[in-house]
Amino acid sequence: MADRDTLTLTIHGLPAFNRDVDGEVFARKFFKFMQALAVADEAANGGRRLKFLIDKLEKNTATAAVREQVAAGAVPYASGVEYFEHAADLIYHDKPAARALPVKLIRYVEELASGAGDTFERGEIKRGANDNFIRVDANLAANANRIIADIRRLSLGEIKPFSGVANVTLDGTVITLEGRGEADKAVVILTAGGKEIECLLNRISDETIRKVWKQRCTVTGVGHYSGNRKLPDYIEAVSIEPVGAGADWKRWNGAFDSIEIDESDWN
Repeated sequence: MADRDTLTLTIHGLPAFNRDVDGEVFARKFFKFMQALAVADEAANGGRRLKFLIDKLEKNTATAAVREQVAAGAVPYASGVEYFEHAADLIYHDKPAARALPVKLIRYVEELASGAGDTFERGEIKRGANDNFIRVDANLAANANRIIADIRRLSLGEIKPFSGVANVTLDGTVITLEGRGEADKAVVILTAGGKEIECLLNRISDETIRKVWKQRCTVTGVGHYSGNRKLPDYIEAVSIEPVGAGADWKRWNGAFDSIEIDESDWN
C-alpha cells in the first residue's frame, strides 16, 4: 500500500489542560473522521469498495493514522483518501466546488471540527508523508456550515448555479459521436449520476481518442456553463487520461459538479 493512501488525524488539547486531549473528545472526532472517509469512498467509487484500517495510534500526541485497503472482492475506481483530502481542502478554503460535495460528507467534516477552541485547541489532517496538512479548526467548521446552507439555497432555487466558463475536470466514460457524423465530438457519461456532457475533441489526438474510447477517464478542459444547472453544457477537452494513470489529487477539480444533491441528507 502506497504511503499516499494513509491519512492521519491529530488532535491538540487545550493549554488549560497542559495540551492533553480528553479521551471522549478524541473518540468522537475519530468517529466523525471515519464516517467522512466512508462517504468519500462511496462518492469516489459509486459505493463502498474500501476498508480503512488502523495504521498507527500515538497516545502522547492523540494521533491516529488509517490506511485504505480494497475490500474483499471489490474493484475500486479511485482513492477514498484522495477524495476526502481534496474535499476537506475545498471546504477549508470555501471553494465554489465544495457546494457539489455530498452533504453527509460536509456535515461529518463540520462535526469533526466543531468545538475547536472549546473542547480541544485544533487538529490536523495529513495525507502520507506530505508536509501539507488541513487544519481542523473553527474556520473549517464555519465554512462547512456556510456551504451546507448554500447547498440548501441552491436546491430551493434561492441562488443560481454558476454561469460562464471555468477550468474543469470530469470523471466518466468517453463515447465518441463518429457514428453520428461528428468525429470531433464525444459525450462523457459521468461516473457519478450517469449524465451525459458534450465534449469537443479538437485538441485531442486521434491516438488518444482511440485509447480512451469507452473507458473510464478524467477529461480536463474548459467547461461552458449556462447557469441553468450545476453541470457544464459542454467541455472543450484539453487532455484525457484513463483513471488510474496518475495520482495527482488535482484531477478532482470540478469533478464534484457531477454529484446530485440528496435532500434526504438534511434530516
